[in-house]
Amino acid sequence: MDRRRALTDDGITVIATRLRALDGARPVDTLSELATEFGWRVISTYAEGALLDIGLGPASGRLFARDGLIVDITLWITKGVPRDSEGRSWTRDMFARTTAALSAIFGDPTERNPGQVASIRWAGPANTLVLRDVNGSLQLSLLDNTWLAEQDQATALDAQEQR
Repeated sequence: MDRRRALTDDGITVIATRLRALDGARPVDTLSELATEFGWRVISTYAEGALLDIGLGPASGRLFARDGLIVDITLWITKGVPRDSEGRSWTRDMFARTTAALSAIFGDPTERNPGQVASIRWAGPANTLVLRDVNGSLQLSLLDNTWLAEQDQATALDAQEQR
C-alpha cells in the first residue's frame, strides 16, 4: 500500500517564502505564536526544542533552540515514500521540481551538495534555507547560519574519521 504524502507545490513555496521572511533567530518562547502563524500544531516541547505536526502527521516538523533562540526549523515535506525504485524515482522528481520552484523564488542556490543526503541551499544574511533528501524523505529547513556552520564542521570531522 502506497502511503506517500507530500505538501503541495504551492504549499511548499508558501512555507519556504514565509520561513525566509523570519530573517533571524526568534526567541524560543515565541514558539506558540510561530506555530499559530504557520498553522502548525505543537506535539511536545522540551528544553532544546519541539516536535510539530505541520499537516503530514505527528513529528512532521521539529525545532531546535540554543541559548533561548530557535536555530533550526526542519519540516518533512514528504512522508511515507516507499523505499523501492518507484519511490526513489518519485523522490528525485519531487526534489528536482521543488528545487526549480524555490530557485524561481529565491534565485540560483548558493550551494549544491550531491551525495547520500543531497541538499540544496539558499543562504541569507542570518539564515539559510535548505532542501534535503534524507533516505527518500524531503526536508525543508531554515537554519541559523552559525548553527549550520557548526553542523557542517561536525559532518566534515565525521567524514575524516570514517577514512
